[in-house]
Amino acid sequence: DTNGNGTITSPELSGDTNGNGVIDNGEIAGDNNGDGIITYPEIEGDTNGDGKLSSDYIVKMYDDLATFDNSENKFVSYQWYKNGVIIKGATQQFYFEEAGLNGSYSVRVVTVDGEIFFTEEKVFGNSSSVLKSVKAFPNPVNYDQPLEIAVNGFSAVELENSTLSINTLQGVCVFTSADVMNVNYINLHLKPQLYIGNIKTSAGKVYTFKIVVSE
Repeated sequence: DTNGNGTITSPELSGDTNGNGVIDNGEIAGDNNGDGIITYPEIEGDTNGDGKLSSDYIVKMYDDLATFDNSENKFVSYQWYKNGVIIKGATQQFYFEEAGLNGSYSVRVVTVDGEIFFTEEKVFGNSSSVLKSVKAFPNPVNYDQPLEIAVNGFSAVELENSTLSINTLQGVCVFTSADVMNVNYINLHLKPQLYIGNIKTSAGKVYTFKIVVSE
């Protein structure tokens, strides 16, 4: 009671601009409504209003390759994340994962104006849903022409313990190798006819492909 009239007056408070004992919200960067709550600025591509770019910026090109859509040339720097963890060395517009895209991916980007944004996370399949395939090229192939056998969707462990074989329709093995890679080059000078190729994993699964050798 500073006035001796039996009435308690509010003490002076830092931020009490009205003298009523209530601290007013000061000017806060990002407080667009004057309510003391910071709101995110409007970001082109921010579809959820949470200050993050849409996950639509992350585009799956192949089972093992994703890209960040920079078709409008707005961004100059990239850093990829998987399951919330930074991927060391993944600083290009494109991200390649040898065993196939498997998890939740996001990207930290820097604009041409130096602004930094994160994307929403985008989920790509799991290891069991990645399509496994084995293809021979060219096919048909000339008897004296090198053959390329591409193996897609297999993990590095599966390839380490896999075998590649080529057999005649009668079951005669004309080629076998335990050194299987994503791309295998073979030059066998095979007799013109139809051959059956196999990739057999350590788990015993067999993936079959055909090779047509012409004259």
